[in-house]
Amino acid sequence: MKEEITNWLKKSEEDLGTAEDCLKSKRLNACAFYSQQAAEKALKALQIQKFSRFDKVHDLIVLTDSVKAPDEITEYCIKLNPYYTITRYPDLKSL
Repeated sequence: MKEEITNWLKKSEEDLGTAEDCLKSKRLNACAFYSQQAAEKALKALQIQKFSRFDKVHDLIVLTDSVKAPDEITEYCIKLNPYYTITRYPDLKSL
């Protein structure tokens, strides 16, 4: 496996671990944000594997479409996608 793919997957796993820690401590906004980040980085690793490049976007739907992700993954990403923004801006709806 390319080193770049491995690095993206390691960052994804790290973000997932952070999300789990945040969930345990009931920090739901942080949990949602790091969950979104874990998914984004995993999808970008898949893009690198398939295309030798990744899209510089944060939109999980764009990423799932590009790699032709299974419907189940896309459905999860549709739910997770808004948390990149709403967890970071206090004037938007939060958890």
